[in-house]
Amino acid sequence: MVRLKPVLFVLVIFAIGGFLHVSLRSWFSVSKDMFWNLDEVHRELAPVVQNLSKKDKFSDRLLSNIKLLLKHSEIIIKSDINLPPDFNAIRQNSRTFSQLFRLRYNFKSNLDNTLIDQIAWAVYKMERRMYPWLKFGQVGELMNGYGGRGIVMSVGNKQFKFAVHTIMSLRGIVKTSLPIQVVYRGLYDLSVDKVEFLSGLPDVTVLDATRIFQEMGGVEGWAFKPFAILGSRFEEAIFIDADVVFLQVSVKWGIILESDPVNLFNFEAYKKTGTVFFYDRTVNVGKKPRHAWVKSFLSDPSEALKISRFWNHQTNFMQESGVVVVDKRRAFTELLTVCMLNYGKVGIEAYNHIHGDKETFWLGWELNIAPYQFIRNFGGSIGYIVDVSWCFLPKKNTWTDLKSETLNFLDVGRYVCGPLLHSDESGNPMWWNGGLVFNKEGDHDRIVEFTHWAEDRPTRRPDQPFREDFWDVKVGWRFVPDSTIACMSPSQVKTDVHELSKFQKTLIFENVKLWKDIRILPKI
Repeated sequence: MVRLKPVLFVLVIFAIGGFLHVSLRSWFSVSKDMFWNLDEVHRELAPVVQNLSKKDKFSDRLLSNIKLLLKHSEIIIKSDINLPPDFNAIRQNSRTFSQLFRLRYNFKSNLDNTLIDQIAWAVYKMERRMYPWLKFGQVGELMNGYGGRGIVMSVGNKQFKFAVHTIMSLRGIVKTSLPIQVVYRGLYDLSVDKVEFLSGLPDVTVLDATRIFQEMGGVEGWAFKPFAILGSRFEEAIFIDADVVFLQVSVKWGIILESDPVNLFNFEAYKKTGTVFFYDRTVNVGKKPRHAWVKSFLSDPSEALKISRFWNHQTNFMQESGVVVVDKRRAFTELLTVCMLNYGKVGIEAYNHIHGDKETFWLGWELNIAPYQFIRNFGGSIGYIVDVSWCFLPKKNTWTDLKSETLNFLDVGRYVCGPLLHSDESGNPMWWNGGLVFNKEGDHDRIVEFTHWAEDRPTRRPDQPFREDFWDVKVGWRFVPDSTIACMSPSQVKTDVHELSKFQKTLIFENVKLWKDIRILPKI
C-alpha cells in the first residue's frame, strides 16, 4: 500500500489537471463565443424586445440569447470602474442593460419565475454599477413617478434672465398651457431668491436635482441637461434651453394662432419614435476628430446615420440640443446612456472629442440600437441681411453699422446674420436659441435686428429619390467675432432666404419688449 501512494498521487494530479484543463477550456470557449456573438445577439434582440407583446411567447433561441445577456451582466457587475473609459465596452454594456431592463419591466409575465428573478437581480446590480448617480431602487421610483406632458428647463444663475424671458414668453406670447419644471443643481447653481422668483411664475415648479440623485460631482453646465430631463416629473418631456425663443405662427380661418410647443408631440417623428431631434448647423470647423472617434466604437450605425452629413464628414456637428423631445417611458434606458456619456470619467473623455452634450443624445440612442428621428432641415439663421460683393471692401469689426458689417468675409454672397434657427417638419421657422441679443455672454442691451431668415434645406439630384447622402452641401457660415451669433450663406439664395412675415415680426417685437421690461425688474 505504501508503494501505491506515489502512483495514486500521480493519478490524482492528472485527474485534477484534466478537470482544470476541460473547465478552463470550456470557460474560455464560452467567454470567447459570448463576446464574439454579443453584438449579433444585441442586434437580433433589439427589435424583438422593443416591439414584443406580452401575449407573445419566447422561442428557444430568444431564451438562449437572454441567458447569454445574463452571463454578460455578471462580467459587467464585476468590472473595474476605475479603469479608463472603454467606449466599445460602453456600447455592449448599455445594450445588455437596456434589453434586460425592457424584459424586466415590460414582459416579465412571459417568463418563468426563475428567469424573472435572474433578470431582476442582474438589472439591479448593473444599475448600481453603471449609473452611480441613482439611489437604491430608484429606477422603479422614477418610472412610477412620471406622468403627463410638460416643458423642462435646466437653469443656473448665469442663465436666469434668459430663463425668465423664455418662461414669460411661453406664457404671455406663445400662450402655452403646458406646465413647466425648472431643474437646477443645488443652491450654488441657483440662489434662493431666484428659486423663489421662478416658483412664483404661473404653473412653474422648481426642482433641486441633488435631492433626487447622488454622487453628482462634476455634473454641471451642458452635462446637466440630460439629468434634468431624467429627474423631471413628466413622462413626455420637451427640454428647452433657457435662451430659446419660439417663433412659429399659424393662421386658421383668419385668426392668428401663436405657436405652442405642445405641437411637437404631434410631429410624425415623435409619433414614430418617441423623439424629436434637431440638426445643428452644417459647418466643418475645429480640429477634434469627431467622426473617427465615433466610428471607433460605433461599429454598426443605423441606416439613417450611415447616410447622414456627419457620418460622411460633411459637417462636424450633428445635433443641436436647445430643444429635445423625449417620451421617457419609451426611451428610459437611452436617456440613462445619455446621462452616462455626460458623467464622470466617461463624460470627460467624451467631451475631449465632441462639443458639449449635443452629440450625446443621438449617440445614446445609437448605442442602444433604438429608433430616433431628426427634423429634416438643418440649422438656419434668423436676423439681418449682409450682402458681400467684389467691390465691397471689408472693414474692421467695429460693429457700428448693422447694415455694413463685413466680418472680413472671403466669399461673395448674401448672408443672414443672427441666432441659430430651427424649422418644423414642414420647413417653417419654429424656434431659435441664443436669445435676442448679439452677445449673450456680454452686452445684453444690444438686440439683433430681425428682418429675414435663411434655411438649409435638403436637396437631391433630379434623377434620384430622396436620400440624405444626396444633400447638396453648399451652405457657408461665418462666426461673428465678439458675439454669439453667426452669418449663413445658403446654397440657393433665391429660394432659401425669406423675409419675415408681418405676424412673425410682431411676435419678435413683443419678445423684444418683454426682454427690455425684464431687464429693468429689480430682482432680475
